Amino acid sequence: MEYNELLIKVSLTSLLFMLIQPLVFIMIYNNKMANLKTLNVLQYIAITIVYVVPYFFSNFNEEYWLLLVMTIFIVIQGLFSIQNYKRI
Repeated sequence: MEYNELLIKVSLTSLLFMLIQPLVFIMIYNNKMANLKTLNVLQYIAITIVYVVPYFFSNFNEEYWLLLVMTIFIVIQGLFSIQNYKRI
């Protein structure tokens, strides 16, 4: 059975969530995430930018855009978690 490339990308995104999301929750619930307000503001700015990209770049690949929409939050949260983990 042959899988669509988008399905493979979505499954890799799920793997990324599985690896990073527990670290994010552990850091937040143990009050180790020092800059939570900055994290939230940065996520809102990033998702806004991602959503307006197709309006400015009409030939932007739709699959890449969908993958970016799905992964932008977890990438930002992962970077913040790793930064705070190194700080501890």
